[in-house]
Amino acid sequence: MQLTKQELREIHGTLLQTFDSNSLQMMVRIELGERLETIAGGDDLNTVIFNLITWAERTHRVDDLIRGAAAFNPDHPALQRLLTMAGRWEPRPLDVPSLRVTAGSLGPPDRPTPELAREPHPKVTRRGVSPIVVLVAVTLLGAAGIFTYYLLPSLGFAPGTNPGGARPSVRATATSPAAALPVVTPPGQNAPTFTAIPLLPSLTVNQDANLRTGPSVDYPIAGYAQAGDRYTILGRDTSGTWIQIEVDDTPVWILAGLATTSNVDQVSTVQVGAASALEPALVVNVELANARAGPGTQYGVAGIVQKGEAYRIQARNSAGDWYQIDLNGSPAWLSSGTVTASHVELAPVVNDPGSP
Repeated sequence: MQLTKQELREIHGTLLQTFDSNSLQMMVRIELGERLETIAGGDDLNTVIFNLITWAERTHRVDDLIRGAAAFNPDHPALQRLLTMAGRWEPRPLDVPSLRVTAGSLGPPDRPTPELAREPHPKVTRRGVSPIVVLVAVTLLGAAGIFTYYLLPSLGFAPGTNPGGARPSVRATATSPAAALPVVTPPGQNAPTFTAIPLLPSLTVNQDANLRTGPSVDYPIAGYAQAGDRYTILGRDTSGTWIQIEVDDTPVWILAGLATTSNVDQVSTVQVGAASALEPALVVNVELANARAGPGTQYGVAGIVQKGEAYRIQARNSAGDWYQIDLNGSPAWLSSGTVTASHVELAPVVNDPGSP
């Protein structure tokens, strides 16, 4: 059972704002019966909480973690709100038919089983065969063989032919088992026909690539594709330089040179209007990244973003190495080293906020 991105963010953010290192260690020991340093290590509280959630996810104890945190700190509203959703992470039991074991079904029976009644078989009397009869039979069979293979050919007959008739011509041909069996169609019915199913146009991404809202780098970034990802092709532009695919029920575009395509000639061209306005955007290019309350690591963690997520850049700091985005309705900042950004120069520059 694996948590979704939204569930992971929600649980991580709630635990991060309700526990410090000492209280988290006490909660895990008292409520879960585990030692925090054994199941979830890390250099800082942010990493420790993430590793703790990963442990609970792997051991199917996410529900225990939520209930334990709420029981340890029952007055915190965020934990109580999270507690209302507890149970949805609990793995569903498998539908296994019940096995009923009754006394005596395992091991030897308590008392011996009565013998089954046996009906008498009729007596069979064997009679011996005289050696003289056997000798006469063998002699007659040998004589018949000599007559068939030696005397008949001398009289003009061959074995397997009828005396006085024409010798049948037998021609052996090598055929496969399938060819030897004719295909019979019932009367009044047409022979079955088979139609080959055409392969769907598809592509495989060769290297990490940006996904855009239109067939040009002038369009905003709509997502991120990783090498090895496979997608169904929806269309192509008139030049064949860009390919339209579907990601999460949304049509997006990828540069054709970054992927290997198959049966792309089966799709039609898609007419797309020119990009009405460029906008600064970014895509996360690391597995996990902290979103901060301000443009620097000295600010508190406002949330976590994952690789492939795309955001519109709302602003940038004066140094140009931190970008402001909207994360779940609140402003948050991402370091330029964790994202791939485009048209950053169009984002407004804001003065760095005060010290955290």
